[in-house]
Amino acid sequence: MNLSPDSMRKVLSFMDDISSHREPDLTHWLSSFESTFGYSQSLLWSCDKNLSIHCITSRNIEQRAIEEYDQYFYSLDLLAPKVVSPMLKEGRVLRLRDIVPGAAYEKNPYYHDYMLKYQHYHLMTVYLVSGQRVVGLIDLIRSKNEAPFSDEEVMKLEFIARFLSQRLEMYKQTVPFFAENTQVQLTRKEKEILEYVRKGYSNEEISAQLYISVNTVKTHLLNLYRKTGASNRTELSYKMIL
Repeated sequence: MNLSPDSMRKVLSFMDDISSHREPDLTHWLSSFESTFGYSQSLLWSCDKNLSIHCITSRNIEQRAIEEYDQYFYSLDLLAPKVVSPMLKEGRVLRLRDIVPGAAYEKNPYYHDYMLKYQHYHLMTVYLVSGQRVVGLIDLIRSKNEAPFSDEEVMKLEFIARFLSQRLEMYKQTVPFFAENTQVQLTRKEKEILEYVRKGYSNEEISAQLYISVNTVKTHLLNLYRKTGASNRTELSYKMIL
């Protein structure tokens, strides 16, 4: 299947937009997906060596949905790397309907206990691969009232999956990354604050959760930035996972 001229134009426009940032801005990736292709709901995840995933950033997704997924529904996810990694030798993009038919999907607890609650229905995942390992993924979501993801959309995202995988690899080589089991030593409070940062909490919200002042939260964040070399919250979350 060949891409239409319009789809190819959008793919090139997206690549040019991402390439215009010297260091990949992972939050901008999702905003560019929306401005270029109209994908208004999305999540960007990192994936560790054990194929566990961690949300780096999201767009137009309720924070509660991310927390519930982490706590209760990851094990039911039909497109989780642990489930689909053997299928990624030929393609880097999968839709839920590629895995399970619509009627069976609607009877699946992942749909009626989780997706339905947030009016999510169509799901397409773009897998970012380095070597033979999944290092990240991007979920694109539509409601039931919206059109299903088409074969042409899968094709254009196959191009983009490989492009973003290369960008991610460039980013990893440019900036020092730290895994949780490396020599970076965090205090108990710093670990608590990092966990809330990953969940997207503001300084004020972290302050309320931990019963400490906003200034104390800022001080701990500065220490985290110093220890990891991160310059912002998104980069901090990402560095402390990969």
